[in-house]
Amino acid sequence: MASAAWYPTLRLGFIWDDHYTIEANAALHSWSWNHIRHDFQTGLFNDPQGADFYRPLVALASRVDYSLYGLHAWGYHLSNLIFHVLNSLLVWFLFLRIGFPARVSFLVAAFFAVHPLNVQDMLMVTGRCGLLGLLFSLTTLLLLLRPERWALALSVLTFSMALLAKESAFMTPLLFLAIVFYQRNASLRPVLWRLGLLGLMSIIYLFTRPAVGAMWPAHVPLTLWMKFMVYAFPKILVSYAKLTLIPILLYSDRLVPSGSHWLFFTCGVGILGGWLWLRSARWPFFCFCWILAALLPPTAVMVSKSLIHDHWAYPALPGFLLPIAMGIDALWNSSHERWHQVAKGVTVLLLGFWLTMAHLHVAWRGTNESFFRWSARFSASEAMQKNHAAYLAR
Repeated sequence: MASAAWYPTLRLGFIWDDHYTIEANAALHSWSWNHIRHDFQTGLFNDPQGADFYRPLVALASRVDYSLYGLHAWGYHLSNLIFHVLNSLLVWFLFLRIGFPARVSFLVAAFFAVHPLNVQDMLMVTGRCGLLGLLFSLTTLLLLLRPERWALALSVLTFSMALLAKESAFMTPLLFLAIVFYQRNASLRPVLWRLGLLGLMSIIYLFTRPAVGAMWPAHVPLTLWMKFMVYAFPKILVSYAKLTLIPILLYSDRLVPSGSHWLFFTCGVGILGGWLWLRSARWPFFCFCWILAALLPPTAVMVSKSLIHDHWAYPALPGFLLPIAMGIDALWNSSHERWHQVAKGVTVLLLGFWLTMAHLHVAWRGTNESFFRWSARFSASEAMQKNHAAYLAR
């Protein structure tokens, strides 16, 4: 299903950041010790301080691709497609392991596979940061749910790899807590052991990566972030929920929603979370926690740049899609045959709609010119307008 949605990306070239991180990156051309060390000492854009994007595992993956495909972009896009297929399978396995019904788990994975909200990461090879980060985060969660000691030891390795792919992997312990809440049968001691190990690896990562301060922009004080979480973040959650259901108008550098009616959204989200907690509504509260945990990491960037990106919702998608899958499963379990037909119709309709939108967005935004032109058409972001103008001036 995922390959059916994203195979057109195999015909794309290098786009936007790819020109800097792959085509102009001569360090990818060799497997010498100095070049591999370079991957772990600099950012993707060869910043000596490792600021902005310290993601050495992504550089290593691109180095492997260069060894296999040279500068033929289709090979890099094939690797990204494989990563996304693996993520879809891992979502399926994880939800089964958590305890959701087989049909629900399959529907969440199938919807996740074709959903176009991740179109930017599939258009750009460099977007594999999010793909790889989620790949190792989901693997870590599956390992943490196993009782064997070897699985616990291996989870430390996969969590480390998730952090080296994208710093948003810090969400993994929070996702694990959401799972523990849903299952409600785990003893406290194993949970604390697992959280302690993940916390230790997070501390080691923070103090060994170059430019530790790049994790949190220096001009974003904690008070400003807290104000953002009250005034803007609830509305952003609602925006992502709408984009999940109707992903028609997708583009890069989306402006943070204005503060108008902030009280309505803040109170609404707060009341919903509190009500789910008091009602002990297991799977709805699990969805709520999963979405919050997945979208917390990029909030510092949201504040510093006043922008949100559609693809930041990639790890949150399973949480947004689970209620839809649960609703369809309820119709399917009805004793009336007509509701079975409605469930089948809704499933086919959603899969077809999201699959079509994925294909259309690849066609609309599949070149440098169309990528910038499309986003500049809808985004008032100064950075995107400058990128568009710079490309036209070439």
